[in-house]
Amino acid sequence: MLNTSSVFSSPHTPTNPNWSLNVGSSNSSAIPQPSDPTPDHQQRIDTVRRQQAQALRTQRGGVIRSLNFTSPPPDATEQPEQTTQSKQRKKAGSGSEPVGIAALSILYDPPVQDVELRPYVLLQCRNGTTKAVEDDDDLKFGWFRSQKRVCAHSSCNKAAKLQCLTSLKLNLPSHRSYFCSKEHLEELWPSLKESHHKAIRENRSYDDSRWKGWNHDDVESDEEKELNARMMSEDTVGNIYQRFPSAPPNNWMRIALTKKYKPTIEDVGRMLLLECAVVRNGDEGKTDSEISRRDTQPVLPIPPPPPKREIIVVGENTNNDPTFKVISYNMLAPIYATKQIFRYCEMFQLDWNYRRNNLIREIISYDADIICLQEIQSNHFEDFFQLSLAERGYDGIFKAKTREGFLADPKVAREKQIDGCAIFYKKDRFALLEQYHVEFNEAAKHMFETQRQQGRNIPHYNQMMKRLLRGNIALVLVLEELGGVDSQESLLRRRPRSRRRRKMCVANTHIFWDPEYADVKLWQTWVLCQELSKLVLSRDLPLLLCGDFNSVPNSAVYQLLSHQQIRSNDHEAFQKDRFGLLPPFTEMTHHLVLDSAYNPIGEPQYTNYTGHFVGVLDYVWYSRHHLRGISVLDVNEERDLCKETALPNSELSSDHICLMAELCWKEPENEPHSM
Repeated sequence: MLNTSSVFSSPHTPTNPNWSLNVGSSNSSAIPQPSDPTPDHQQRIDTVRRQQAQALRTQRGGVIRSLNFTSPPPDATEQPEQTTQSKQRKKAGSGSEPVGIAALSILYDPPVQDVELRPYVLLQCRNGTTKAVEDDDDLKFGWFRSQKRVCAHSSCNKAAKLQCLTSLKLNLPSHRSYFCSKEHLEELWPSLKESHHKAIRENRSYDDSRWKGWNHDDVESDEEKELNARMMSEDTVGNIYQRFPSAPPNNWMRIALTKKYKPTIEDVGRMLLLECAVVRNGDEGKTDSEISRRDTQPVLPIPPPPPKREIIVVGENTNNDPTFKVISYNMLAPIYATKQIFRYCEMFQLDWNYRRNNLIREIISYDADIICLQEIQSNHFEDFFQLSLAERGYDGIFKAKTREGFLADPKVAREKQIDGCAIFYKKDRFALLEQYHVEFNEAAKHMFETQRQQGRNIPHYNQMMKRLLRGNIALVLVLEELGGVDSQESLLRRRPRSRRRRKMCVANTHIFWDPEYADVKLWQTWVLCQELSKLVLSRDLPLLLCGDFNSVPNSAVYQLLSHQQIRSNDHEAFQKDRFGLLPPFTEMTHHLVLDSAYNPIGEPQYTNYTGHFVGVLDYVWYSRHHLRGISVLDVNEERDLCKETALPNSELSSDHICLMAELCWKEPENEPHSM
């Protein structure tokens, strides 16, 4: 049985394509391999290899090799003579003229199928300074792909990182020798070992010269060099007899000459390599600078959709009345999706180009009639969400957070990176009648201005204003139902008259996040309830209130929404209120009769699942007098959320969980709108 704790090594990609990876102890490093080493240099190599062999003396040497492919494309080999000549050419123009590449990087690694790759290039100028690219026409790009080596596990299509050399020596199909991880190798090892025994028993036709003892000195002999030369056209390239075999080289194929590249299904399991050079104007016409290269890890496939979530019935619809579905989802704006916050995430999992595909796929899969999204950046609403959802019959409205809340970072405001709330609705189900918004900053200013006009003294005014001005908002729409088709049962129990088109108020908000500002959260929620009451109560409008309230079910915010009042001042919100910005708890009331869509079965265990917090922050509220809950979407199983530590992960690209409720209208009950 393989000693899995010692045979495997972590993947490593040397930056020098002429270096080889020696699989050994974790502190071993890549060593240059000159074609004709000097005696002193060879002695140093032998010394390191003997130390590695000593460290691994209990292992089954040479069973597994790491698959890290770093060879440059054959036609990309630099010519020293040409390089020397290019350095000696005279440069024309000013000292800021680009003459080469100072730095070349790819936005994230590993790449993912259908997610565009964008390189970042820093130019080296003639006068020794560096600068960003001003004109892409000054650069030449080339993309290459490597051979395909994918894990042999039937349910896995990830790129291979390990290879079984025994399988190669027995002439088993090379695709069965690749594995993405030690776990998949362990799982397939019994069948793989049986294949080895079967091949030996049947004495399959394989070259006896390949099947011989391991070279424990780890020095390649002339005989082995000759054998490897004969194998250059096969997928078993590389010395397979040494105790520390090097990774096989790559044969690169050019696939694009553009700056950006979107990996296709053909690239899955293959490395990509980017070449970049500066086009310079010299005395002999246009010439190219030295070529800079950057390779990637093997391309990952499109992640599978997350496991389906259960629909839980919470109410009856005996008359089969028309229903509508609403979702509430915090998208995790890219300005907050940083490695500093989500240290357990891979960089590509936090990249917006990767995340947006997962998010829109999930949203579309629910086929909701009304979509309430939080943490949508202004630029992404215009460039992505609005376009993507319009193709599927939605129209949407967006409201950004108040700009003064972002004065600390002018770049965010300038580049339209301020996040906010968006509401989308199916155009064949609803029409937009009215649009409003609540800016809590303005509400705070108005509150204190009113108090001053009443002649009231406002102690700690500056401290309270600084505490309240957080830029949060709420977006409010009045929608009208279109083309409502009543069921046969509902038509039979009604008088033969045309039904008026029903209207509904939809509100979406994102309350301030900081746990130290529980008083601000309560104040914002109370102000929102007051404003919504003015709009819906006088017109008897149904209300649908969604959002990220950043408050748990035992908070004062939840009690205010569910009971229309605060029952005591024991809540944390009042303890955090050092300056008296909250009114007495007996005055914090409203007249909206709301119910949580998940209340019949109890609030979920969590709607936010991260490495630093797990709990309920998001809710879907509706008018109890006008609407009836039919079903809700259960949250994801915890095993699916923690398999990659927490959210976001490869499949679920937000730190929040999408909530969905199915509702229907009901005849208003003769119930007083009171507490």
